Amino acid sequence: MNRSTDAILAQDDEALLRECRVSFFKSGGPGGQKRNKTSSAATIIHTPTGIEAQSSDFRTQAENRVRALHRLRFKIAAAMRTTIEKPFYQPPEWAAAFKGAGQVRVNVKNIAFARVAAHLLDLLAAADGKVSPAAALLGVSSSSFARLLKQEHGIWDAACRIRRHAGPPASASRI
Repeated sequence: MNRSTDAILAQDDEALLRECRVSFFKSGGPGGQKRNKTSSAATIIHTPTGIEAQSSDFRTQAENRVRALHRLRFKIAAAMRTTIEKPFYQPPEWAAAFKGAGQVRVNVKNIAFARVAAHLLDLLAAADGKVSPAAALLGVSSSSFARLLKQEHGIWDAACRIRRHAGPPASASRI
């Protein structure tokens, strides 16, 4: 399966889960006397990509499955890049819902956060790791662009990897 990151992350939870293998296991975590007695921890593997996420934060399988799926979205957003051709780039229509007054905003708990973050990472990669040109492509401020990426540590780590991979600018006189 060779789909774009956006196509994967645009799916609702049920559609994404149909592409995944879900398993439960015993794990330490909250629960007091119930700890290590029930298989409530969840692992979700997105079978087309092999990307995996886990949660053992809660006492129930249902809550851990929801948290693991949320983490899976972040991991997919951080790991997969879709090439953007800068000369022909137009912001996708769905992105307008998260833009306004030069800002890009979406709550990290919103299911769309991973989709927005993945698109910002794609723009950052297209701009050779430079935040200002990437933000300009989307029509938002550099600070707003960076602030959104910093909201989730896995997304921020991916942004830092993109910047490191691009290397320092040729005119850089400092580290």
